[in-house]
Amino acid sequence: MASVSLTEVTKSFGAVEVLHPLSLEILHNEFLVLVGPSGCGKTTLLRMIAGLEDVTSGTIAIDGRVVNDLQPKDRDIAMVFQDYALYPHMTVYENMAFGLLYREGPKDEIRRRVEHAAGILNIGDYLSRRPRQLSGGQRQRVAMGRAIVRDPKVFLFDEPLSNLDAKLRVQMRTEMKKLHKRVATTMIYVTHDQVEAMTLADRVVVMRDGRVEQIGTPDLIYNQPASIFVAGFIGSPTMNLVAARLEHRNGTLVVALGSEASFFVPPEHWAAYRDWVGRDVIFGLRPEHLAWSDADADATTVEVAVSVIEPLGADTLVFFEISGLEMVARVPPEAARGTGDRVRLRPDLRRMHLFDPATGTRI
Repeated sequence: MASVSLTEVTKSFGAVEVLHPLSLEILHNEFLVLVGPSGCGKTTLLRMIAGLEDVTSGTIAIDGRVVNDLQPKDRDIAMVFQDYALYPHMTVYENMAFGLLYREGPKDEIRRRVEHAAGILNIGDYLSRRPRQLSGGQRQRVAMGRAIVRDPKVFLFDEPLSNLDAKLRVQMRTEMKKLHKRVATTMIYVTHDQVEAMTLADRVVVMRDGRVEQIGTPDLIYNQPASIFVAGFIGSPTMNLVAARLEHRNGTLVVALGSEASFFVPPEHWAAYRDWVGRDVIFGLRPEHLAWSDADADATTVEVAVSVIEPLGADTLVFFEISGLEMVARVPPEAARGTGDRVRLRPDLRRMHLFDPATGTRI
């Protein structure tokens, strides 16, 4: 296993700068996930670490050795691509062993490595099959096994689960977690799926337009988003983000959502928000923090009319409007059955966020 250090790394295609100066330290045995929308630069960054793209400026070091001018084969990394890239005329064993056979390693050692990797991935019974005889999930395991047998310092994954169906993706996420524990190697994983990022990562790097928007543990990214972009990208459904105004009323702070609703700001937030009294803000609250209340109405609740309902089985998403601002809450199935139902909600304002509407940063 090894650390990976990126120092002021940039990438340009002609006059177009697709990766702005970026510095990042990836620790020994860390599972780091790069996440962001299409075009944010995450795959380009991964390919630069692999040596498949040149670095315009800055340095990339693996285990303390600068690798900018090294060929991919000399970087001691293994990469798993979005498509499986298996040789259709070869067996599973031959696909997994190909890189080692190409280097003319000892056959007994090659067999030991292949069988060990196949055992880790539960594909030992398929070594004599060809790719066309395997399911999508089994093919992806073979692609991972081909990387494992090389025993690299760093694993790179470029959206390896995106071609699988929804159920298999959930299963393979679990397998990826198990794999990281078994091989105990540094892993860098690229995805546009925020659920994958949150469930797999030790740390998440959220990228946007070639820049790092926030770095942190999944809990930190989810509970303390650094910006409107992160708050709106992470979470399913994403955080409610609506225009509001911070006001001072009768000795307390209030966040007003138009004329229909005003929420009392908890005292523990007053110090952080004091300079924003009388100013416009973006109010943020996650759907699960709008709790259903079957008690009588009081100052801590708001009653809304459901405009759209999405039953999910264990819970239900209800969409509604406050002062023309659309929001969504996650409630128990018994809270609402159809459009037009009146639902009383109690927001957990200890979990509220306010953002600067000009810069998008969290206050």
